[in-house]
Amino acid sequence: MVRAAAHKAEPVEVSRDASVHELAHASLRSALTQIRRNTPGARSEKQPDCVHQLRVGARRARVMIKLFDELIEPVQERALERDLRWIFRTLGELRDRDVLLARLSEQLGASKLVNPLHVELTRQRERASRAVTRALASKRYQRTVRTLGQLERALRRPAEASPAARKWAKKRVKKRLRAVLALREAVTGPDDEARHQLRKELKKLRYTAELVRGLWRPKRARRYLDGLSDLQDALGALNDAATGARLLDDAAQRLGAAGAQQREALLSELDRLARAQLEQLEPAFIAFEHTEPFWK
Repeated sequence: MVRAAAHKAEPVEVSRDASVHELAHASLRSALTQIRRNTPGARSEKQPDCVHQLRVGARRARVMIKLFDELIEPVQERALERDLRWIFRTLGELRDRDVLLARLSEQLGASKLVNPLHVELTRQRERASRAVTRALASKRYQRTVRTLGQLERALRRPAEASPAARKWAKKRVKKRLRAVLALREAVTGPDDEARHQLRKELKKLRYTAELVRGLWRPKRARRYLDGLSDLQDALGALNDAATGARLLDDAAQRLGAAGAQQREALLSELDRLARAQLEQLEPAFIAFEHTEPFWK
């Protein structure tokens, strides 16, 4: 059987003089395409790449809904936000276990087949996989995708009056950047929760910047987004280590004494990875701070 290929986000293509309405339509069309094309692989084969890209598509759609909320009926906006958050979290349960199991497989090699923690986490992974199957086959999911399609078709129709997008977009992306820079101290501070908040704000900035990048010169936008990506990768690896430690603790508690010894060895490896990422975080943030925003 030919496996479905994961579909990454397509660029949001608009002219530099596009209106807010045109930008909203192009943004939603890109996110909806990513959602639709990754659904079969995530639902029927549980491919980690398809699960990840479907989750990215759901987050991009959420960013779009919030960014263009003035163009969407409030009742529809709240329903889509609630349903997209549900999809994102359901996929996240599977994604987190895929990431951890891939790391453990590298470390354990052939012994993973008999390692109690790996066996328990695999069992939990299968449970999360079944939850994804149920969710993506549900009427709620079908309704959500259908509603996104209806909104995309509504935005496809020309608006009688819509302001130019560049000035509008500049205000939104600058607001996201300020939120990131306000958390500068979290880079080197001891507060893991503050770093998690920084990671969330950075994602909002990245997705917003990706949605509006077509309004400015491609080269400058690409350089800025590359810096964002490097910083997000470092923060993402830290989050994966923290999430992995939480999942290991949960699995070890379920196993009792049988999982205690292996837990310590694996936690040590996750801690080593986290320290390595922390060392890369500040240089990545400094490089990002010195990259001129493409919207100036």
